[in-house]
Amino acid sequence: MKRSKKSNNINIDPLVKLSPNGYKYAEDWREINDNLLKKANEKIIEIELQQSTDPSALIAAKAVKERLVGTKKYQKTDHAHEIVWCQFRNFVASYLNKIQPRLQEECPTPDDIIAFLTYSFRHKKVYLTFTVGGTDKKIRCKGNKIGSLQKYRAAFERAFLKCGYDNLFLTNENIVNLYKMLSYKVVSKYGYQRKQAKFFNIWSDFDKIRNHCLQERGDLHGLRSWTMVLLMFALFLRRADITYLKVEGIGIPRHQVDNSLVLDEDGYPRYIRIWLSKSKGDGTGIGTAVKFELMRNYRDRKLCPVLALLDYLNFSGITLGYIFRNVQSGSSTRFRSDEPMSVHDVSEILSELFNSVFSHEHGFSTHSPRRTAAMFAAICGATDTEIKRAGRWSSNVFMEYVSAGRHTTLASVLGAAPEIQDRWTWFPIR
Repeated sequence: MKRSKKSNNINIDPLVKLSPNGYKYAEDWREINDNLLKKANEKIIEIELQQSTDPSALIAAKAVKERLVGTKKYQKTDHAHEIVWCQFRNFVASYLNKIQPRLQEECPTPDDIIAFLTYSFRHKKVYLTFTVGGTDKKIRCKGNKIGSLQKYRAAFERAFLKCGYDNLFLTNENIVNLYKMLSYKVVSKYGYQRKQAKFFNIWSDFDKIRNHCLQERGDLHGLRSWTMVLLMFALFLRRADITYLKVEGIGIPRHQVDNSLVLDEDGYPRYIRIWLSKSKGDGTGIGTAVKFELMRNYRDRKLCPVLALLDYLNFSGITLGYIFRNVQSGSSTRFRSDEPMSVHDVSEILSELFNSVFSHEHGFSTHSPRRTAAMFAAICGATDTEIKRAGRWSSNVFMEYVSAGRHTTLASVLGAAPEIQDRWTWFPIR
């Protein structure tokens, strides 16, 4: 029987150590986490002393602290990235014959990152020459798989973010080219193919979803699902963003003269402000609250996200806390608890919805509303800057969706596409 090789737990870098339970950790990584948490606590105290009437600053500060403390899942991810940092420090000490400075003192050099990624992800048949103990040696590359490549990049990007450094995976041409090359080689070797969520047909697919949620189901489940889809489309929300929305983050504008609410004749506000306490976007994983201004859709009441959200809150009876929660099993009117849905819950609910409305091979996912929103904004004539800001994209991946929208716009000019703007006009939401 063939025995597996024991892993090498020798830590050459002085800052890479073993905890009493046997896990590796990096002293500089832990110091940064502690300092960030300390600053977050100080910021909360400072804002509370100011007693501001604007809740966005306090929501943002508490979101930063919550993110730094983290759930078990977040802590597990942060530790996985810390392990990659440990591996990088040991690699620099072992094969580059130098000690990597503390993370908060100096950003890793592009050459060191390139050497580390090359060693980790070139094929096992490839040998690289390193100077080990004053002697040149040919070292076989590790040949890790695609999932690890993405995790290694995420680990470095988190390290850059913690210290406020530029993201070298976006700004350094040599690292960008290496990452593309390694991605292509790993993809071709393991047959990995990225799945892309399908765009909704505007507005026929929305009508089908609404009819199923409000007519066929006609209960709290259906109203919740319809409101989620419409908000994800209107605000370019990711599935995780849905789990962060709170009633306290909704603001109805008031008149400056008498401080009365700005309402239409039907009793609904003309627009609302929504504060999102957490967001992956704007290039930050630990960031400030995002404020949206969501206008009523006067062209088609059936597709109005403001009315859908307020109707859902009135019907559900939610007045405080998280907006989207899990419904109690066997009940159509009661929630299981005051806790929000998880990201997995959002995926399951929308997957069940799409399977019920469309065929099982529909190709839609929780990212479909967001992709469709970018395409629709492009059709309405929004600039690339407006779309990128609305969607909180830190890269230019949104250009793929914009191109689809501009193609649809050209087709409509030629008479091959319906006038989809007759039912909704896009306004900048930020």
